[in-house]
Amino acid sequence: MSRKKTSPFYCYKKMCRKTAWDTPEYMTEQDWGTLHKFRDIIISKNLESFMALQDDQIEWSSFFHHMIGWPEGLVYCQDWDYARRTFLANAGNHLLPKIDKALAAKGA
Repeated sequence: MSRKKTSPFYCYKKMCRKTAWDTPEYMTEQDWGTLHKFRDIIISKNLESFMALQDDQIEWSSFFHHMIGWPEGLVYCQDWDYARRTFLANAGNHLLPKIDKALAAKGA
């Protein structure tokens, strides 16, 4: 009997981390709405709004696990200074184009 490998952030079938752009099949309709929410906050670089998203641990976890494929971000982005100086400062340049492309492909 074989065991099926599963991970909240890794797709064994495609051999890559789960992301909205590489593995959109893992995204639910609610996930697409959550991705919109994160996108808007990344654009605005509103730290308080970004940190407030931690209140919904399911959305927060989903964003890092299977929307952007960066589970380490769950820990790193709990630090306000890191979130402001590193994540939000750089997400617009590196992450936002990928998010926009995924949302456009979804038609969302």
